[in-house]
Amino acid sequence: VPRRWRIPLLAAGAAGVALTFSRSSALCYAVLLVGLVWTGAVRVRWVAAVALAAACALMYYGPEVALYLERNGVLNENTWARLRLAHDDSGRLAVAARAWDLFLESPVLGSGIGSTSDWDVGLQPHNAYLHLAADHGVLGLFVLPALAAAVAFRRRGAIPFAAVLLAAGVFSHQLLISRPVLVLVALIEALEEAGSAEAAARHAAVPAGRAAG
Repeated sequence: VPRRWRIPLLAAGAAGVALTFSRSSALCYAVLLVGLVWTGAVRVRWVAAVALAAACALMYYGPEVALYLERNGVLNENTWARLRLAHDDSGRLAVAARAWDLFLESPVLGSGIGSTSDWDVGLQPHNAYLHLAADHGVLGLFVLPALAAAVAFRRRGAIPFAAVLLAAGVFSHQLLISRPVLVLVALIEALEEAGSAEAAARHAAVPAGRAAG
């Protein structure tokens, strides 16, 4: 993405995340911003300027937007609780604790594939680390970090994506079966392969040019 379009794209993404009222998505978005600033993909002054403009717009138009959303049923008891950061984990902590106990029952080999699906809890752990650890044992704890490390190691620009992948694993157990996530990983690897091939072609062309000279 050309640099001039990165901030507008991030602003559109922020609007999309805000409309989900998802605290985990907001946290992952914050991780993404930090990663993009750290790698130099975006400049911190532009991020700060857009954030300040958004805050001013929210202060001015916020009550009208909230009234409109409430009238259309978007703002309800659940979404208001999320906006107020009310304590409500929807039972996820109890399920995560059950997955941890399942891991401790067989920490080396795990309890087998599908152990957190075919159990008496009725919900899955919403945590990729616990999900994989319960299924595959201690090695399962390192599956997602290993994938994130492999992605980040291959391409510096993929570090923000790898960081978001690690953060999202705390809130979702479906990352490794999510088509959008797998497509993004494949695209990053394809970009790396294309970049390596292009660099190799340039490197081969230099001696050929010198020999011709």
